[in-house]
Amino acid sequence: MKVKIIFYILIVVIYIEFSECQLQSPCPEVFQYVNDGNEKYGVVTYSGAEPGQHYLMDIEISVEGNLPSTFSSRIRVLEGINEKNEIRYKLTYPSQNLIPRIVEIQMNKQTICSGPTSSKYGVTTIKLNNKYQTDIPLSTADPTKNNDLHINPVPSYIPKIFTDPPQEIYTPPITTLKPRIQQTQIKLTTPKPREIITTKSTLSKSDICGTIPPISSPLIIGGQTILKGSWPWLVAIYLAYNKKNTRFLCGGNLITSKTILTSAHCIRDSQSELRSQDLLIAAGKHDINNWQEDSNQFRAVDRFFIHPDYKTGRYDADVAVIIVKETITFNDNVRPICLWNDDPDLNKIAGQNGTVVGWGRTRTQEVSPVPKKIIATIIDGLDCVYSNEYFFNITSKRTFCAGNRNGEGPCKGDSGGGLAIHRNEKWFLRGTVSAALGLKDGSHPQCDLTNYVVYSDVAKFIPWINSYLQF
Repeated sequence: MKVKIIFYILIVVIYIEFSECQLQSPCPEVFQYVNDGNEKYGVVTYSGAEPGQHYLMDIEISVEGNLPSTFSSRIRVLEGINEKNEIRYKLTYPSQNLIPRIVEIQMNKQTICSGPTSSKYGVTTIKLNNKYQTDIPLSTADPTKNNDLHINPVPSYIPKIFTDPPQEIYTPPITTLKPRIQQTQIKLTTPKPREIITTKSTLSKSDICGTIPPISSPLIIGGQTILKGSWPWLVAIYLAYNKKNTRFLCGGNLITSKTILTSAHCIRDSQSELRSQDLLIAAGKHDINNWQEDSNQFRAVDRFFIHPDYKTGRYDADVAVIIVKETITFNDNVRPICLWNDDPDLNKIAGQNGTVVGWGRTRTQEVSPVPKKIIATIIDGLDCVYSNEYFFNITSKRTFCAGNRNGEGPCKGDSGGGLAIHRNEKWFLRGTVSAALGLKDGSHPQCDLTNYVVYSDVAKFIPWINSYLQF
């Protein structure tokens, strides 16, 4: 009896291995059987993915035999949208000895792969699905739109952030501000800044960082009084191919007289990377449409450094350091912010409020010409992921979420700007604006600010940042 059982087991094992070898994908460009030596699984590749879209993957597989309920299979995202605009999914088999056949694969209810159905009896069919939303980089560069200071055709290497709009999702109405866009020729000369009358030691970086001088020139923005010079470390980063062809790109944070910290995705996207000569830094900038402000300090970029762990389409290590060619002068309207110098543990600041200031796009897809300020509550990492399953795809141990989920917050154009925390009479940079979930409002991709916004956690990158500081 024992010999007969062993004989049957050998037959089953041989049959399974033979069946596995015979299985071929009905759509090799969409589905591949993989055996990496440690695990057997399937990989589904969907091409043509776009930022800010919702994707529903449905997959139907079949295995021969009647499977007990203890066997399970799953489909999950293996890699978010990559340089080839692909999303890759991993199909986990119900058993390493039960290799399934592909019956049908659908993306957003459209069949992208189908295989023959089995005519044998005793076949178990398994249906799986996965909901995934590609994120929206919060930079404002979009070479297909002529809605900023862009005057002439843009070279092909400008980063493309938005293309086709995502699916329709309800968006709450909010008040928007339409800036007056005008053609402008920039004179790259810096007006003489108004110097602070003080001792030399007071102007040292360690003493002046994170401090705000006496303010003048008030403006009323969004019901709040936003004063020129009240966020003196905020810099504007422009695409500047020549004096007549300039466009606002992202915000940045002045951390020394020659160093700016911003988001990596402002400089590199899936198609290209900007060159240092394509960038222009404006310190002391308040109205990004006014090139005659006496506080302006324009600086050409010498070089920049993108964190080596940053990968396009993912927002871990979404940080970059920019070095300008000439020193920026500290004065009433221009001062550096202090880098985080306390415990990097996110749990120590969860529940605290941070302040975010930037020139973000309004709901009409126009950049606000003057900075807006919001107060955002910092959220525990697990609370962020549990609030919306899609955050699982765009967060990491080096990001954090913040926001009030009330329809207000950073959006396109705010990328690279900082989230600062006030401590001991100084402002400290804890995060940089990175990504948000998307929705569709009319014909434009938008930020869904009923969800949290994702920030790069600056505290996790201090040693790397310090290695590139220039004074």
